[in-house]
Amino acid sequence: ATPTLLFFNLDGKLVARFTGPTKNKDEFLLLGRYVTEGAYASQPFTQYKQGK
Repeated sequence: ATPTLLFFNLDGKLVARFTGPTKNKDEFLLLGRYVTEGAYASQPFTQYKQGK
């Protein structure tokens, strides 16, 4: 599916992947927070969204 958003750490290692379009701008911004907070290391994005 497209688009596929890939997030890399400062060392160039892939840390998170989101496949498909976000529903709206708020979900897109939430996805950015999910990555910057490091939540990808402990839970999937769908679970993270439910807690917000």
